[in-house]
Amino acid sequence: MEQMNLFFLNLLLVLPVFYFVLEYTRRKFSNYPPGPYPLPILGNFLNLHKPGHISLANLAKVHGPLMSLRLGAKLLIVGSNQAAATEILKVNDRVMCGRRIPQTFEAVGKTFDLVSILAANKCNESWKMMRTIFKTELVSAEATENKSVLREEKVKVLIDFLSNNKGNVVNIGEVVFSTSANFVSNLLFSKDFISIQDEGKVGAAKEHIREMERLASCFNLEDYYPIFKGLDVQGLGKKALKCIESLNACWDVIIDERETSIKNGVISKDKDFLDALLANGLNKDQINWIFGEVLITGVDTSSGAVEWAMAELIKNPEAMLKLREELTKELGEGTTVKDSDLPRLPFLNACVKETLRKLKFCSYPPGPYPLPIIGNILHLSSNDTAHVALANLAKIHGPIMSLKLGERLLIVGSSHEVATEILKIHDRVMCGRPVPKTLEVLGENLLTLVGAKSCTENWKILRGIFKTELVASEVINSNATMREEKVKELIDLLMEKVGKVVHIHDLVYTTAANIVSRLLFSQDFINIEDERKKINLVKEVEKLASTPNVADYFPIFSGLDVQGLRRNTLKCRENLYPLWDAVVDGRKESIKSGGDSCKNKDFLDVLLANGFSRNQINWILTEMTITGANTTSAAVEWMMAELIKNPEAMNKLGEELAKEISGNIVRDSDLPRLPYLNACLKESLRLHPTVGLVLRTATETCEVMNYTIPKDSEVWVNQWALGRDPTKWEDPLVFNPSRFLGSNLSYMGNNFEYIPFGSGKRMCPGLPLATRTVPLIVASLVHSFEWYLPDDTSPHELDMEEKLGLILQKSNPLLLIPKLKALEIRI
Repeated sequence: MEQMNLFFLNLLLVLPVFYFVLEYTRRKFSNYPPGPYPLPILGNFLNLHKPGHISLANLAKVHGPLMSLRLGAKLLIVGSNQAAATEILKVNDRVMCGRRIPQTFEAVGKTFDLVSILAANKCNESWKMMRTIFKTELVSAEATENKSVLREEKVKVLIDFLSNNKGNVVNIGEVVFSTSANFVSNLLFSKDFISIQDEGKVGAAKEHIREMERLASCFNLEDYYPIFKGLDVQGLGKKALKCIESLNACWDVIIDERETSIKNGVISKDKDFLDALLANGLNKDQINWIFGEVLITGVDTSSGAVEWAMAELIKNPEAMLKLREELTKELGEGTTVKDSDLPRLPFLNACVKETLRKLKFCSYPPGPYPLPIIGNILHLSSNDTAHVALANLAKIHGPIMSLKLGERLLIVGSSHEVATEILKIHDRVMCGRPVPKTLEVLGENLLTLVGAKSCTENWKILRGIFKTELVASEVINSNATMREEKVKELIDLLMEKVGKVVHIHDLVYTTAANIVSRLLFSQDFINIEDERKKINLVKEVEKLASTPNVADYFPIFSGLDVQGLRRNTLKCRENLYPLWDAVVDGRKESIKSGGDSCKNKDFLDVLLANGFSRNQINWILTEMTITGANTTSAAVEWMMAELIKNPEAMNKLGEELAKEISGNIVRDSDLPRLPYLNACLKESLRLHPTVGLVLRTATETCEVMNYTIPKDSEVWVNQWALGRDPTKWEDPLVFNPSRFLGSNLSYMGNNFEYIPFGSGKRMCPGLPLATRTVPLIVASLVHSFEWYLPDDTSPHELDMEEKLGLILQKSNPLLLIPKLKALEIRI
């Protein structure tokens, strides 16, 4: 047995050496072009981690304009300059006329024994015949000229649609897709294929075409490892066949109608491509295949080119102006562009050529090299927390960078300029938010304020209710006495704990939770003295929501709950929701009996009046309690920690309070007279924003800093890094509240070097409440007590380590000893 184990061990050691010797010999004595060294089995796949064309262009700078790579079992030769292109596409065109067809569609074509125009793997006689029909009937000069009126009609429909949507947001790619599809379909079978009025919707045929495009571009193991050929291990062939069958059902109706018309002697004067195919004896399966092929390739390339051309003109106003001037000069104001006008528009044609030159060179931002399968997850799993790790990576890869987290693409911005582009210029398309699978389970796809995936109309309604009923200036002012009462309860409790070690975060958490619950349903949520059960329950939800979930990065695990997070979250919900149920039931009974008519309305009354369901109310109460209490308590803890660590600032704040506050109670109305207090809060939030990373998703593909940001990619702004940017802040790591005295920097998210509450549509809605509650609590703590660290620890030794979950918290809780101040008046 031992000898057998030793044999296999030696075999494992010898085989890699044998492979590398064999590969070295093959390369040395073969006349293949140079290229990067391939790994066993994988080959050079890891060299193509960025979009293929970008990776190959970068490799060509190292290995030359003609190079070879190994992709699995396939040899790939790549040309990247004019000389190589001339050799391949002109000198050796006859032997280079084959085309690689994805196995996904090659298998489908063979199933029906089909001939392809664009996707034929070799130029056989059947292909030549088909191409001749195509060129003669569809794209000859005479055919193109004859269809000019058709093209003008379809473009007019597009212009009319856009005219009717003035002032509204339209998706250029989608409306042009519809126009292109209808033009091509009229060439093929004299009918519109898609209604342009469906722009923004996903019709069945349109959905199938999009799915076919996606499947065609998917990585297929069978293309690179023949051992898997015919197994369809990824299910791509099955999905492609299903799509083709659905599209064929659309074409079958059209073909059957045409065959019936011909049979009945009803023949159109204007022949189209379908007539030509039927006349040449092509069967229904073959015609279906050609229709799908021509529509998919013709429509997507046309709409893509128009979208890119418009994007370039929008991005380059000088070119847009010059093009407008040419159109006005040649055609006059308010006239319709005709097909015959195009030869008189040289700058328009130059714009099209320049767009096509640049079209293929969109790229993602730079970033660290991703590992197979896991991507860059290890870059965020070091000793540093995510926001620190990303800030360090930005020093290497730049202020905007891309990473792969499993199957997810992540774009990270770490500078004032990038934050401006993401949160201001592109706020409309960056207004999505990534929601952990764990929270999706908790919310059951219910309407949410903070965790909404997109800014839907329902979200806007809920946000409007929140702003009007909870954080409007009038509401904030009217609840000042309530906040003062809750803070006084905190101070009274601390009076009983003088000389003892207290947990600042937990005490403030209770106070903050009760302030929020009073606003929501006019009751305290937590007993300030000893009710740990509710605190632990809410914190368990926070912990589960911030735990990395493998399903968020590898969709294959989305239904498996391999970490048990779904099970634990449902258990928390079962324990938490009954707490809200009791409140909601009591309120409903009170309303029903008429006993609620005299009291002041709270947020729960508004939700019930607007017809929100029990589950929806439970989720909203959970969300607002977690976010409101946790961010407030974290902000207070960080601010107190910085004041303890910087005794000069603590003394200066104490002097301001002693001077401005008459008596021992700080009132809400005192806050405007305490500039140093407010400067301390701003400085604390600069160094320790409660949300270290602003999380967004791109709802559409867009361009930021000349890099492509694909639709559905996650986009993070590292606001922790913004607050410590040495190009924007003097001595950025020093706690210096005086930098904000006389400064015009506000919390409103307009100055992108300082956005502690975010910016744009998804800016923290609780800002007005937070900026009144946090300074009131801190001022009361500092005004009422002297504070000391346990065990005679020096302030300079205070640990300031951070941990990042849903919010940015102290890694080790702040433990302090309060000692009573000698005040002249004590109430």
